[in-house]
Amino acid sequence: MKTNMQRFSDRNDELRRQDYETETLLVADLGTEISDATVDAVDGTAIVVAGENQQEFAVPEGVRAVTINNGVLTIEVAR
Repeated sequence: MKTNMQRFSDRNDELRRQDYETETLLVADLGTEISDATVDAVDGTAIVVAGENQQEFAVPEGVRAVTINNGVLTIEVAR
């Protein structure tokens, strides 16, 4: 397993990248203030909506799933 730490370009949230044999996981703790957020991936962009706030950021090709649970964003990408 290879782990990388990156940051979203316009935010201070750390994005942790974990590479596995068949997939890559991108994980970020966006904070408890958006624990009730929803997320979707559309045309290479992940969209996180919490109340009236919306955040967008680019995701790599091959996204299998994008989820958020208790403010933790997880993006599963096929390798």
